[in-house]
Amino acid sequence: MTIAEQRERLREAASAEALVPVLRAALATDEPALKVRVESGDVGADAVLGRPALEALAAVLDAVAAGQRPTILPFEKSLSTSEAADLLGVSVPWVRQLADDGQLRAEKRGNRYRFKVEDVLACRDRRSAEERSAVLAALTEPAGS
Repeated sequence: MTIAEQRERLREAASAEALVPVLRAALATDEPALKVRVESGDVGADAVLGRPALEALAAVLDAVAAGQRPTILPFEKSLSTSEAADLLGVSVPWVRQLADDGQLRAEKRGNRYRFKVEDVLACRDRRSAEERSAVLAALTEPAGS
């Protein structure tokens, strides 16, 4: 990553961090709505965002503020093995192994797998929880055991 790209990420993170409290305050109301204006050059538009859009935007901005690059996918989307591997942060052969072992639900079409976003996210969350438990167990194990 170049220095210019690092600076841009820091600017994005600072901007996102400033917006998150505003979104959280709007979401704390009974009927959340936030009026926004989006401009690019000489083109602009006003919009009113309700709860679903505010929740999604808050999640994206939380990730950007943390220095991450969020991905937005509709739950209905079917993922390829490569896309599932990217989302899980593992290799394509490992995704195939997870599917073959039944650890990741998949639909097989010919010799190719297709994955539902929700199944891949559930697998990712399950694996993260298992890794956290293993680390915690290792940290709490008495010395010399």
